[in-house]
Amino acid sequence: MEVIFTNRNTESIGFLVVEVRTANGAIPIENALVYVYPLENAESSIYSLRTNSSGRTERVALETVSGDLSMSPGNPEPYTSYNVSVTAPGFYSSEKSRVPIFEGVTAILPFNLIPLSEYADPESFNPDGQDRYISIPDTDL
Repeated sequence: MEVIFTNRNTESIGFLVVEVRTANGAIPIENALVYVYPLENAESSIYSLRTNSSGRTERVALETVSGDLSMSPGNPEPYTSYNVSVTAPGFYSSEKSRVPIFEGVTAILPFNLIPLSEYADPESFNPDGQDRYISIPDTDL
């Protein structure tokens, strides 16, 4: 997989796999749509991915900073953060912000989607037609 570096401060890569499930992680969601965005430009996704029958995306490479930054005091964070959003028919959309990607490490990011009510009209929860997200608190990965 070729990675094109768009930020001159990055020379390293890390990896991301997104795992999408429901029922408190018991049931994988196949064919969920996953978007990965840089923090500074939420309008332009880097990747648009689909989950497989196990509810996982393929492993993708993302730009990050060198892990050597963590060896000296006063350096910035030794990782690069991304935003990740997930949508699937019949489920509420979800988004996680500031997902850290470290050099040479594969981050596995779990999502647990909440099903829409059987009788719910998704538009009734979304009267202006724009996507709505349930905020999931950040956790230490």
